[in-house]
Amino acid sequence: MISFLRADREEREAHPRYRASVVAVAVMGAAASSFTGALLFGALPSIAADLHTSTSVISWLGIAPSIAFAVSMPLFGKLGDLYGHRKVFILGWAVAAVLSLAAAASPNVGWLIALRTAGQLAGTSTSPAAYGVLARIF
Repeated sequence: MISFLRADREEREAHPRYRASVVAVAVMGAAASSFTGALLFGALPSIAADLHTSTSVISWLGIAPSIAFAVSMPLFGKLGDLYGHRKVFILGWAVAAVLSLAAAASPNVGWLIALRTAGQLAGTSTSPAAYGVLARIF
């Protein structure tokens, strides 16, 4: 495995499991950055009670990230075209992970909404970047 990671690009791409590995990483990375939204909606009433806020305010935990996702998707596709889909994928996933951890430690609902939206914005980059990587490979 170590020799596979240290190999130059041509050697890695010639490896028989290269395509399957790229598909697995792309699918898992894109899913990991977006599945938190699906889990979140079931917990909204509990989160609202825990943060002493109303359901209408806490619903922005789902609304704001969805707006950010829709607006930024073309932007991240273009950034992937300009700077490389692999770089955009890795950077977006890493930033999304850090912001998700920060959102978990939010002191109030305002910070939670802001950090969750920023995390989803960063996570949005993984979808078009994954498509770009897969298009290059296949």
